[in-house]
Amino acid sequence: STWGQNILSNHFMSQQGHYRSLGVDSTRSEIVRLEKLTENDIKLLRRLCNEADTPDEESGSLKITEVINVIHSYFGLLEELHDLMAERITSTLDKHKLQQHKSNLAEFRTDLQQLERRISEHLRRNQLIGKRLPDKGGEMSARRERNSILACEDVAGAAIQQALATQEALARQQDTIFRIQNSTDTVNQRFPLIGTLVDMISRKKQRNDIIMAVWVGLLLWLFVYFVFL
Repeated sequence: STWGQNILSNHFMSQQGHYRSLGVDSTRSEIVRLEKLTENDIKLLRRLCNEADTPDEESGSLKITEVINVIHSYFGLLEELHDLMAERITSTLDKHKLQQHKSNLAEFRTDLQQLERRISEHLRRNQLIGKRLPDKGGEMSARRERNSILACEDVAGAAIQQALATQEALARQQDTIFRIQNSTDTVNQRFPLIGTLVDMISRKKQRNDIIMAVWVGLLLWLFVYFVFL
């Protein structure tokens, strides 16, 4: 299958030392590529869970198992790339990017764990249905109940996805602020005179503000003194 070919190709590159020959930028590009593949397979797994009427059927179960195994393989490759990147990076910005990639992997693990629990619940429920409701009417009622549960899970899943999207947006905003701060620190380190001038301007502005406040207060006091006294 396509998933199997991707995994075999990635493992081959890993075992042959291909990953170790990559630079920092190439390693990060490979991490981004694997994250995209992982995200797509998690979406596929979620769709398979939603579409399956009987998740314990042989064909559906094999397909779901295959996708889960591929996702776990991606996790192993991402961990290896994270370790390689940690050995090579030195700048604070690269360390921040690596931490973001590790957070993405943790989110992927959480999503997969939720889906695996959901699949286990499907299997357990189907076994109970087979024991308690062998008749057609009972089977239809159980299926409607299962569909209702799936609908509720979809709503919860949508809320979780929205929260994750918000978290990702906040992380991007934090990354932007961090890059600006890092650029400012770099400029100050390379050109200390600029930093000194900025500090002098800030102190002068603060002094002018204090003088202006004193004058305004004095004028107000004189106004009150001559008008009301």
